[in-house]
Amino acid sequence: RLEQARLKREAEELGQCTFKPAISHRSEFYARRARGPNARPLVERLYHEADQRVALRERAKELLEADDGMAHPFRPNLGRRAASAEGVAAAVSTAGAGGSSSS
Repeated sequence: RLEQARLKREAEELGQCTFKPAISHRSEFYARRARGPNARPLVERLYHEADQRVALRERAKELLEADDGMAHPFRPNLGRRAASAEGVAAAVSTAGAGGSSSS
């Protein structure tokens, strides 16, 4: 009953269409060949196509971020400088503590 109502509604909608494409009998053959041997239903293809687009966007974002890192190849060596600055600060605080106690 629902199926009949759906078919009737589709027939009414198609009846209102004025465009009637002239398709050759080989069109289905070409369409099947273009889709390949594992022709999945349209809904499934569209669903997976969206997944592929999301994955492609994520990959592009990763590549852009990696490329941004390569745009600035200079990386200062702050480790040695930071360690020597800590040593100087420790020496100053020790000397300052020892110097103020002697005064």
